[in-house]
Amino acid sequence: MEQGHEVWDARIEWEESLLPSLTGNARTSRLAALQEEFLERLQIPHTKLSQTFQNYSSFVSSHFPPEVYEETLVAANKVKQDASKVVDEMERFEHNLKTLQDYSSYLTWATYPKFEKPKWRGKGQSQKSKEIPPDPKVAVPLYERAITEAAKKRGDALSNEDQAAAEGPLAEAEAWLAVFWDGLIGFVKEHTPGKETEMPILERAVRSVPSNGNIIASLLRSTYMYINETDPDYDSDYGSDAEGEDDMEDGYSVKGSKEKPPGLHFAYRKAINSGILDAAGITAVTLPRASYEEDKLYAVGYHGGDERAFQRMKKILKTGIEMNREKGGDPSLKLEKFLTKLFMVSIEVPLEEDARELWKDAVKFYKTSYSAFSQYTRLLIQQREYEEASKVFKDAANPSRNLDYPQALWDEWVQFEELYRGFGPVEFAMMRVRKLGEQLARKNAKIAEREAYHQAQYTAPAVVEQNVAYVQAAAENAMAVDEAPVAPRTASTSQKRKADDEPEESGTTSVAEPHAAKKTKPDNEIPLKRDRENSTVFIGGLWEGLDETELKKLFRDCGEIREVKITKLANEVVALVEFMDKEGVPAALTKDKKRLQGNEIAVHLAWRSTLYITNFPEKADDEWIRSTFAAYGTLFDVRWPSKKFKSTRRFCYVQYVSPDAAKAALELNGKEMEPGHPMNVYISDPQRKKERTDANIEKRELYVAGLPRNTSQGDLETLFKECGNIKGIRLALDENGKAKGYAFVEFEQETSALQALAFNNHEFKKRRIAVTLADPHAPSRRAQPASGLSRKHDLKSRSVRIKNIPAGTQEAVLQQAIEKVATGVKKVELFEQNWQAVVEFNTIADAGRFLLLPNGFKYEGVELQLSEEGPTSSKPPAAASTTSFVPRAAGKPKAGLGFKKQTISAVAKSTSGKATSTSGQSQTQQASGSSSGGKDQDAFRAMLQGR
Repeated sequence: MEQGHEVWDARIEWEESLLPSLTGNARTSRLAALQEEFLERLQIPHTKLSQTFQNYSSFVSSHFPPEVYEETLVAANKVKQDASKVVDEMERFEHNLKTLQDYSSYLTWATYPKFEKPKWRGKGQSQKSKEIPPDPKVAVPLYERAITEAAKKRGDALSNEDQAAAEGPLAEAEAWLAVFWDGLIGFVKEHTPGKETEMPILERAVRSVPSNGNIIASLLRSTYMYINETDPDYDSDYGSDAEGEDDMEDGYSVKGSKEKPPGLHFAYRKAINSGILDAAGITAVTLPRASYEEDKLYAVGYHGGDERAFQRMKKILKTGIEMNREKGGDPSLKLEKFLTKLFMVSIEVPLEEDARELWKDAVKFYKTSYSAFSQYTRLLIQQREYEEASKVFKDAANPSRNLDYPQALWDEWVQFEELYRGFGPVEFAMMRVRKLGEQLARKNAKIAEREAYHQAQYTAPAVVEQNVAYVQAAAENAMAVDEAPVAPRTASTSQKRKADDEPEESGTTSVAEPHAAKKTKPDNEIPLKRDRENSTVFIGGLWEGLDETELKKLFRDCGEIREVKITKLANEVVALVEFMDKEGVPAALTKDKKRLQGNEIAVHLAWRSTLYITNFPEKADDEWIRSTFAAYGTLFDVRWPSKKFKSTRRFCYVQYVSPDAAKAALELNGKEMEPGHPMNVYISDPQRKKERTDANIEKRELYVAGLPRNTSQGDLETLFKECGNIKGIRLALDENGKAKGYAFVEFEQETSALQALAFNNHEFKKRRIAVTLADPHAPSRRAQPASGLSRKHDLKSRSVRIKNIPAGTQEAVLQQAIEKVATGVKKVELFEQNWQAVVEFNTIADAGRFLLLPNGFKYEGVELQLSEEGPTSSKPPAAASTTSFVPRAAGKPKAGLGFKKQTISAVAKSTSGKATSTSGQSQTQQASGSSSGGKDQDAFRAMLQGR
């Protein structure tokens, strides 16, 4: 990418220097070849692509007729367009290549297919996205660069004389080296398969990481696929004796050669004898070697095939098992299962005794393995050894064994007794399992209690108590600085405060200043935080009709389950399983590729298929996000944050069914959806939450009260800068530009904010200030409403209640729908307990227009019920505005807009000279406004609609 042009330019310069010496057809053919090479080079992304195009332009103008120059350059420009786009995308990765992790991110982009966004043809008529496969010309060289860099870092670590300091970098470099080789091998096998492309890379990989069993196994599989006994150039039986007792000597030989070559199984022999493979590596290498002999065994027939192949296969597997256990064992038990198949299936007369002895030894070695005991009992049941199977179940159920998945084995035990034994054994098994379950539940409860206690200790350190003291002192100081001292309550003053001491609205909380932090009760127990992102797994490959109890049964051995949620999408059924804590997730991930009721399921961490998206266009809504990201895969959900407390929040989470789709959508990161605003798209890794701009802002923002009126923003910056980097300061000013007495200071780090709490009660410009953590949920002081109503009644008059909302509705998505049909929406609050919502508007008129929508309000095809939240009291406002209208509920006539208020004397006069019916008629006419000249409902509606 960076230096490749140096070699290319030198070669082309040399080629052109030879052209003057050529004539005739030789010159013509050489020019044509060079032109073809130029065009091929223009299709390869590299940093000097523009320079290569200029060189090609000079080449054409120097050696071709002028009349073909323009046509040739136009064609070349089209050829390089795709490469130019790739170069633009690659450059942002190239500038950030600092670590091996950066190479991994670069390779993720290079190896995943791209998706060409379909052209919009109207609603419901968009075409499917076109998938563009990854380019081997980009991916393979990039893999080679990553491998070279990892090998260099490994060499640097090995040459470091300080072995202790080099241990960490060496392990990291070797791990990345194996990852890059494995990725390159997989990519080549998928996109450019063949003996010529695979074998050289595999041989280099084995030499580079000789301790990686998976890479050696890949080499063996390709070797057996491309070089075998049918190849006319090789003899695979060279060196093997008639009995086939020594597998280490057989190999292939080039015909006609007396020298013995390395052999077909050379890689296996070298790896298995090296002593550097771990248990998993031994398993990986042994399996393809045994499979090769299995193919020879079945070549003559399924039973009774090649006896030599049988003996070799038996020896290979037994050797692998023995070496495996010397390294600690492989919990997958793949070699034991393979050998069992050989004993029971692959020969004419099954070797049942040999198979039983194999698993008897296995359960002795793998004492805590559910899988080992399960395989052993299944074999005994298959051989009708029911008594022996029952003994094994009882032995495995012993609590002292401490099995990894005891509940699963208990279920198998009860099911076995029900199918193959009498009532007595069944009752015994059920009673035993019930008792064991109770013991395990008590044990897990103690562990959970102990962990919860330790977690509480860590999540509630001494700093919490300090913050409580800060908050309490700050509240007291704020009152002491800005207001007169309040006398302590006595028996005579402990009653309800008088009206002049009450807050502006009864029932509201009185605070010293807006947004001051609430007092924390130290005696309250600190609840453990729900870690949903780290404690949830995503399940795919499910089917309609599956009950959640089946999923609970599958995952119950992993940990305590908090919630199971099954969702039916358009073409598939998926589920989310949330555990009480993240400790259950590793065990749950082992269920990936397992079978549930005969169907293979997929299990992955939920956040791996979830994207965190921000900085998208301001007008983007749920429909825009879904249409933009649906091109990369099946969407599971789109989640929006509530704007109840912060209306400026603009981010969302998009969750796909598969992690691959989420990775493919990362190509939208940095793409400008509108000029000057590149959209940010990241995998929603919980570890990166602290990097988000609005994460934990309540722990980084301080509320400062008691400030003098001559305070400036610079004064506050000077005061707090010693605590850490300040992200922003908001100083409240009055209409004259003077400080109102309070401000908000936001730091970049939580630790800086905690350190700044020490300024509480600090003397600042001859006044003592209060410094506390800001509470975003605290009520603020506002000016008296223009409507003349009290704040409580004004709020209700500007609010509309919505009922009949579909279950599962998101608050933010509902607000988006409302904003499309109404103006002046200030806030939406959703109540999931009854699926109702309250919409607060900026003005009473905005609320009235929403209530009087001509066609009502529909959401997801459901007609929602709208009703006013207006004040129920008949008391008129103190100073009713002549430009505001308060929609009233049906009922007896009230004084107000469109009505002439009756006095007592007017009523007396009305009733003294007329009959009761006449009086009632008169009152009705007054209420309707027909006789008093008041405004009717049509006039009211016309005013609201601006006519």
